[in-house]
Amino acid sequence: MVIIAVLALIAGVTVWRLYHTNPPFQNLLKAEIVIPSNTFNASPANPPDKHLIVLTGSGARVQLGPQLLPAVIAAYWCPHCQRTLVLLDRNQKSLKRLPIVISTGYAQGTTLAQAKSLSAQEVVSLHLQGFHVYYLLHNWRSTVTEFPTLLFLRNGRWMQLYGEHTIAVWRKAIGP
Repeated sequence: MVIIAVLALIAGVTVWRLYHTNPPFQNLLKAEIVIPSNTFNASPANPPDKHLIVLTGSGARVQLGPQLLPAVIAAYWCPHCQRTLVLLDRNQKSLKRLPIVISTGYAQGTTLAQAKSLSAQEVVSLHLQGFHVYYLLHNWRSTVTEFPTLLFLRNGRWMQLYGEHTIAVWRKAIGP
């Protein structure tokens, strides 16, 4: 009985840590390799709730709205997000505009300073340049269903594109 209680306690602590601590940044470009989709499979998205607020690097609160689009929602610990950011970075001259990055996926209680530190490590390690980064620190699990997610407007409608894609698909979504 004591062994079961100890194992339950260890499992509980492990689950708690998954939701309450941020793993250190790692370059995961070679992890979970997939073939990027060459299919433009964007789908309609519901506009975010008016209460969905992202933070600038200086801490200013900004409502996520059309003025910020296109936007890539990415988590620093997501290998698919890292590869997508590198792909966009390497091809930014051929894009109409570079999407903003909404950095999220942080543990509950993460401060803006902690998020900025992890994001800065990602930028340096992956040699990223030119992205404007905003931060979604709270309630991201109810907002983001898959990483990476691109939010963009098409004919005045909110659209979303999930997962890794070829640059041709990203160009179609973002604009040539």
